[in-house]
Amino acid sequence: MSAKVIGIIPNPRGVGGPASFNEKLVIGLRNLGVETTYDLARPGLDAVLVIAGTRHLGTLTKLKKRGIPVVQRLDGMNWTHKRRYTGLKHYFRSEVNNWILQYIRSKLADRIIYQSLFSRDWWQNTYGKAAVPDTIIYNGVDLQLYHPETSKAPREVLQAVVVEGHIKNGLELGLANAVAGLDAYSRLTHRPVELMVAGEVPPTIRHQMARGTNIQFDWVGIIPRAEIARRERQADLIFSAEPNPACPNAVIEAMASGLPVAAYESGAIRELVDEDSGIITPYGADIWKLELADSQRMAQRLQELSANFPQMGTHARQVAEARFDLGQMTRQYKQVLLGE
Repeated sequence: MSAKVIGIIPNPRGVGGPASFNEKLVIGLRNLGVETTYDLARPGLDAVLVIAGTRHLGTLTKLKKRGIPVVQRLDGMNWTHKRRYTGLKHYFRSEVNNWILQYIRSKLADRIIYQSLFSRDWWQNTYGKAAVPDTIIYNGVDLQLYHPETSKAPREVLQAVVVEGHIKNGLELGLANAVAGLDAYSRLTHRPVELMVAGEVPPTIRHQMARGTNIQFDWVGIIPRAEIARRERQADLIFSAEPNPACPNAVIEAMASGLPVAAYESGAIRELVDEDSGIITPYGADIWKLELADSQRMAQRLQELSANFPQMGTHARQVAEARFDLGQMTRQYKQVLLGE
């Protein structure tokens, strides 16, 4: 019996969530005996997975007419361009991409995979419920690559991390919230804070974030995932910096590394992080208007719970093992894609 073959479109590259997901899924499906291809003209396709959207709508239409199931994976949608000026090019690209996502969802998809309840609710509240079956599959993490340090010695400095692919076009709000919260904590407790920021951050934003703060920054830029995992094992906590995240890889990877999560309540955070594995505080403002969060409240909660960080990190790892194992995620995708 020949192996099942899944077509994937597009082939996302770079450092963002789609590229990370694609790389992990391809390896996971191969381990389950399922082939993948980016050549949608290849004979014998059993299904096609659309990672968010693609402009090759004609290709998808032909595949659908041939009876090949089209499965769309959705997170959130572009929205910051409507709240803050990010340039005409970015505005129109965001609007076109949203239209493509919704067109595939409503016209071409036979099944939809949402990354979280938040993601599904967002789409359904905006465009209504799709006429095809849907399911929720949370992102998975390589529990061998991301794992806790065997032991950490107590230290005077709080070492925090922020991990994002690209911090610009309105998404710098999340980094600003992290900086404000950690700076307020440092001033409240007189404890030094070091913040490692992994990802693409334009120099103007770096300068803006560093102005008037006590935080010591380590701008590492774009680094390999293995290096991120190594550095996370040495840190004390991760600050979730994506506004309204659908299912942030950075959070579940840090949890697998044994880090507690500091986050403002937004997006799917409450679905991923419980009270024993993170510090989630009310946003205290309107995130949909890109307003800054309540940093003082975050600082107070960090102070109250800082002694519990090691125990929270241990629990975070347990949550990652139970809910976000990469093998479990891959098996769920295989079931949806192939009906097995």
